[in-house]
Amino acid sequence: MREFAALCRISSRGVVASDSSERADTGRRAKDLLDEGRLRFLRSHGYTARLVTYVEADVTPENVLIVATR
Repeated sequence: MREFAALCRISSRGVVASDSSERADTGRRAKDLLDEGRLRFLRSHGYTARLVTYVEADVTPENVLIVATR
């Protein structure tokens, strides 16, 4: 549980599109890990799930939508 909380904290560093620092890159990678975990959770519970990028990352790195159906 501590690891998950730490990953959530780290992911908050990756929300500014214009930030190209190593810290922001680490935050964006943490977001990717969280999204992959969410996909796996949904799939393990009988959902068909995929990630959809709905706007370019230079607009916002908060640009991924999880689409799931039963």
